[in-house]
Amino acid sequence: MQQRLYFSSVLLMVAIFTGMSFIPESPVPSFQTEVFPLIQQKCAIPTCHGVSQRPYFTDYESIEKKASRIEKRITHPRRPMPPANADVELSAVEQQLILDWIVAGAPNN
Repeated sequence: MQQRLYFSSVLLMVAIFTGMSFIPESPVPSFQTEVFPLIQQKCAIPTCHGVSQRPYFTDYESIEKKASRIEKRITHPRRPMPPANADVELSAVEQQLILDWIVAGAPNN
């Protein structure tokens, strides 16, 4: 019993001092299967960032270049994107998906 307690204590101390986490990290959202389809459906529509209004969000490069701006605009308290008068809106879950992808470095995955 004492050995088990000692081992558990040592393991906990190692985890604390090495920064190990027992909480699994959430996976990085996939640009190809999650983020890009969402942006295509909600942002790159004909009346917005498709072909009629800059910045265009039609491919990875154009989206990745504007990742920090996208992050600011989808969370902006007074001028969020999509705007209130748009025919589409981003749910809180969809916003978080995009933000998680951006925070992960906006990978082309």
